[in-house]
Amino acid sequence: MTLRVAALLVVLLATVPAEGRHLTGLGVQELTEKLVAPGFVLPTTSGHPTSLKEFRGSLVLLNFWATWCPPCVAEMPDLERLHREFKAEGLVIVAVSIDTEGGKVVAPFWEKMGLTFPSLLDPSREVATRYGAWALPTSFLISPEGDVIARIPGPRDWHTDRARAVFKNLLPGKTRREGRQ
Repeated sequence: MTLRVAALLVVLLATVPAEGRHLTGLGVQELTEKLVAPGFVLPTTSGHPTSLKEFRGSLVLLNFWATWCPPCVAEMPDLERLHREFKAEGLVIVAVSIDTEGGKVVAPFWEKMGLTFPSLLDPSREVATRYGAWALPTSFLISPEGDVIARIPGPRDWHTDRARAVFKNLLPGKTRREGRQ
């Protein structure tokens, strides 16, 4: 992706119309303009290439972080609780580390923290740049259709009642999903 396209993505993500629906539990507004999430393929800590396309059909919370970032580390246990509560309902949490040391530092951190959601490595920060994740942590909500629906700069308390209510409203729910199949 060229620098010009990356800059356009940043402008689009930063410009949220006032009439956008507010994600009150997360303190952000949804994007009202359709914006297709930039695709990528990144390795896991074990080296397995993983594509964003693999998560199509699920609501994705894409979180850019690093082991040296205290707010990033602090929100990981809440992300894990959120993952465990909503993974059966279609929520996929994907953490993308920008640690330059890659799996050498991320794998032991992941194990020590007991985290079970996918962890991908972006040591060159190429994908983080495409998304305009200049500060850490920065998260993005991506619809099951592959569109960015929200940009969430900064850390959040992901497992509060208000935040959980947001995900309950965004996820189709097991019963409704079964009814559509």
